Amino acid sequence: MLAASIYSVALSFIVQEYVSSPAVNSLVNNISVAVSVAFALAIGSFVDQHGAWRILFFTTLLSGIACLLPPLIFDLDKAAFIGVLIVVDIVISIISEFDNAARTVYIVRKENREAIPLVLQGISSLNSIASIVGYLLVFVTLSFVALPNYLYLCAALYLLALLIWLRVPADQVFHPGSRHPGISQHRL
Repeated sequence: MLAASIYSVALSFIVQEYVSSPAVNSLVNNISVAVSVAFALAIGSFVDQHGAWRILFFTTLLSGIACLLPPLIFDLDKAAFIGVLIVVDIVISIISEFDNAARTVYIVRKENREAIPLVLQGISSLNSIASIVGYLLVFVTLSFVALPNYLYLCAALYLLALLIWLRVPADQVFHPGSRHPGISQHRL
C-alpha cells in the first residue's frame, strides 16, 4: 500500500524530470487506469483457480522487482527510459489488479461472513492512510532525495511485505465444479 503510493508520486516526478511535455507525463501517469480496467474483468476466475495467497505472494515479489528496473537503467536516453517506465507502469498496473482481486478473495475465504465488511473497510482505511503517508513522504523529502531512491524504497517495502506474506497461512485453491472452500453447504 505504502509502496504503491510512493511509486505513483515518484513516477510523476521522474517523468517530469525527463520530459517537459504535459501530454507525455499524462500518458505515462494515466496508462495504468486503462490497463486496470482492461484486466479487472478477467482476473476473478484466475484467482479462484490459482489460490489467492499464492497470487498475493507473487504479485508482491514481482512489484518489488519491477520497481528495481527503472533505477538500474536510469542512464538511458530519454525516449528509451520513458519507454521502459511505460512498460514497467503497465506491468505494475496488471500486477496491482491481480493483487487487489486476490486480497479480496483471501479475506472472503479466511474471515467469517459477518466480519468481511469490517475487514474490507479496515483495508480501505489503511489504503487511504498509506496513500497520504506516501504522498507526504515524497513531497517532504523530494528536495534532498534522488528520484531513483524512491523506487529503491518501493522495492524494499515490497520485499518487506513479501517477508510478512511468508508468515500468513495459505488459502485453499478453488477448482471449477467443486464447492467453494470455506463455505459450508448450510450457509449457501
